[in-house]
Amino acid sequence: MFIMASKGIALLSVFLVLVVPSQAQECPAAEDILPCSCNVDENNHVKLDCSDVTGEEELASIMAKEFPSNEVFSLMIQYNMNLKTLKTTTLADKIFTEIHIQAGGLESVDAGACLGSVSTLKKMDFRTNKLTVYPFDEIPQYTSLLQLRLGGNLFETFPHISSPTLEFLDLHGHDFGAIPDGALSDLPSLEILFIYRAGLTEIPFETFEGTTKLRDIDISYNQISRIEGLTMHGDDSYIIADHNQIVSSGLSANSFTGVKDYVSMWNNLVDVFDEATWRPLLEGGARLDITDNPLKCDCTIAWLVLNGTLMNQLAYEPTCSNGAPISMLDPSLFEDC
Repeated sequence: MFIMASKGIALLSVFLVLVVPSQAQECPAAEDILPCSCNVDENNHVKLDCSDVTGEEELASIMAKEFPSNEVFSLMIQYNMNLKTLKTTTLADKIFTEIHIQAGGLESVDAGACLGSVSTLKKMDFRTNKLTVYPFDEIPQYTSLLQLRLGGNLFETFPHISSPTLEFLDLHGHDFGAIPDGALSDLPSLEILFIYRAGLTEIPFETFEGTTKLRDIDISYNQISRIEGLTMHGDDSYIIADHNQIVSSGLSANSFTGVKDYVSMWNNLVDVFDEATWRPLLEGGARLDITDNPLKCDCTIAWLVLNGTLMNQLAYEPTCSNGAPISMLDPSLFEDC
């Protein structure tokens, strides 16, 4: 009986642990953090919006105040042209899960500025600012970081980024010219990469050798003429390569390895629908948008026109160089090819 009673007490203890709700989070007093505002969302997350601060000094003054808890889920600052820098001391002792400073005048993130959140920070979003200074060498220290968004800033060279946890990297909207050797080789968890409008003229074959989980990439609006060695992973993998200068000779059977969902090649210079390049992709079930390319509708396209199943994998309505829709080509005209 004693054993049964002990088991009953143990089960009751587990039950009580499971049903006791987590402590409700609180915002600091509104008058203490003006012009910032704060709310606690339905997930019990404290969210701070400081979009109206007059600059770094005022933001630092607010962060130095005592909060009900130093743990703040997110900091949001948008459309603020007065905040020019995040100093090492700006965020004081506050610990964040997400930091979003977007579409403003931020020029530099100093070394150590976010290291107070080194074990908790999952998202750093500094899109569309004027950043030229950022502590890239600190990124490996963030043990929970999943997203790093730095698109639309003023970095001159493609940075080397190392992180065992990073899944989403956004570096669009720069004028990098090239991706240095090994720049992405230390990102084993990377799944999504945005490098569109990045001034890229080429992507070296070895660029993605270390990205063994990469599934989605956007390289549109560059000046790339070749795609080699792009290997995607996952059932929903896609490549967006619109508005480049990709030619038929710059493609091969290993250009789109592993893509299962979608390849978009809209507005390039592909003129030959090469079977070795495209058949593996289409037979793998991926959709292909090759609209607005100067495609020759001669015998080089016969393999596709004579296969209705693969024809159905074409997205939208690609046309021949003479404007004729590929879907309207008469298969009988290609039977002797």
